[in-house]
Amino acid sequence: SGNRRTLIDGLPSGLAAPDMSVDGPPGLALNGNVLYVAIGEGDSFRNGPNPGTILPNPAGPSSPIFSTILQITFSSDPSKITAGFTLANADQYTLLDGNDVTLTNSSGDTADIDLLAEFRFIPDAHAIYRNSHPYGLTLLSTDPGHLFLSDAGMNSVVKIDLGNGHHQVLTRFASTPNPTKQPPPFSEAVPTSVRPHGHKLLVTLLSGAPFVPGTSRVMEVDPATGTSTTFIPWLSSAIDVLFRGGSSV
Repeated sequence: SGNRRTLIDGLPSGLAAPDMSVDGPPGLALNGNVLYVAIGEGDSFRNGPNPGTILPNPAGPSSPIFSTILQITFSSDPSKITAGFTLANADQYTLLDGNDVTLTNSSGDTADIDLLAEFRFIPDAHAIYRNSHPYGLTLLSTDPGHLFLSDAGMNSVVKIDLGNGHHQVLTRFASTPNPTKQPPPFSEAVPTSVRPHGHKLLVTLLSGAPFVPGTSRVMEVDPATGTSTTFIPWLSSAIDVLFRGGSSV
């Protein structure tokens, strides 16, 4: 019918470096009554002293649960829930402390929320700090015990255990030389979406600054070994991919 409704409101978002664009939850994966939500980096960082560098936001982030994966279990089929839920700021701190949050809507439905996985920034020789930016999420029917994440900040695909939240880097994508005379000398991979492709994964690499045409691509990743191969080369600004019936869109 085209009618819009809110399922859950109050999720974290903030103005992100380098261009102060809004960054909130960029990725979703639904498995029955369970919804997995990737929460981006939000306003955790600000531009550093040199181009391509970042520093922790001196004012502090607006949410304690940026760069996380939330697991939301609804009491019934979420497609049939007509009244929305709202996550309060205090609930975010409860999740950070390792405790579950249960929300109830006006119709009596419930949503049990758990912080499944949490990611942190690390020191970086070139950027000062390297941020973790959870972006795309997917489930794989041939590996039902795991959730797969594309981390646009760490240039990686991460495998997350749905039982305990333990996560491991499945593969990292190397930067490519910048063919232009403008800085930086290398263009980062910036993986955005991750999608199922049979028993393997398809990952779009947006590519980073200076966004040279033809450097974006789609990669195929083996979830068992982490081996990656080029699936579609020579693209520009690829954000998402969907394999369906023998064709990729």
